[in-house]
Amino acid sequence: PEVVSVAGNAKSVAEEVINLPSDIDKTLGEMSVDFSPILGGNIFTSENYLLQYPYECSEQTASKIIGAAVLSKILKSAKVESLENMNAKDLNNGVSSGLQRLANIQHSDGGFGWWSQGESDVCLTAYAALALEEAKTGGFTVADQALSQATHYLAQELASPRHEMSLDLQSYV
Repeated sequence: PEVVSVAGNAKSVAEEVINLPSDIDKTLGEMSVDFSPILGGNIFTSENYLLQYPYECSEQTASKIIGAAVLSKILKSAKVESLENMNAKDLNNGVSSGLQRLANIQHSDGGFGWWSQGESDVCLTAYAALALEEAKTGGFTVADQALSQATHYLAQELASPRHEMSLDLQSYV
């Protein structure tokens, strides 16, 4: 799905135009519009979607971990067990299962590709390492070996890349 967020101040009236393609098939798909007084207003709905998403490549798994770990930190700092339709147990389970999934698909060179087979990818490895670090700082048990192997892979790629690496990617890594 495509998600678009718009932010701003409305004094008394605000208008946001949504342009739909003229050739849209109205019998397919759906559209919903949500309003929230804060920018992160739909974060729980979004994370719920991630936790239930059926595909589990490394990018999707890392996204699930990062979102759940951050929300778990928010719930802990607010000293609440649940908020809206999200509870700490679901978030913790999402992080734990995601960490297990990443451990199972990490390549022998320490990197991550889309799946357990195939070539390791610098960008995916950096994103997976971010997820591991986010979980670790959130108090979850992260295998030090998984994080150190990913970090080692990234350091090797920066030192002598197998593929040309843009400056943007280098700074991200």
